[in-house]
Amino acid sequence: MIKNNFLHGLIIGIFLPVLAFAFVWGVNIAFMQAENFNFSFKQSTVALLSICANLIPVLIANKNRYEEFIRGIMFPTVLGSFIWFFYYDPVNMFGN
Repeated sequence: MIKNNFLHGLIIGIFLPVLAFAFVWGVNIAFMQAENFNFSFKQSTVALLSICANLIPVLIANKNRYEEFIRGIMFPTVLGSFIWFFYYDPVNMFGN
């Protein structure tokens, strides 16, 4: 049950990417272990997909006009996006 509360959004915004990371990482391991299926994600892609998992409850909350919940869930999403950008450095901004 989604409530229009900043704290509920913050809790979901922190724990949903962790659960999504575990799920996508497990699917990635299953892909790598399959004999006839030669496909896997890089770790940066798995991390980015887990951050993007927060968009689903944001869309649901936006339909119900839960602004405080959206603020709570977007705070860890934006923070995680900045951490992802500076950790993986996709545009080679910081050199080697």
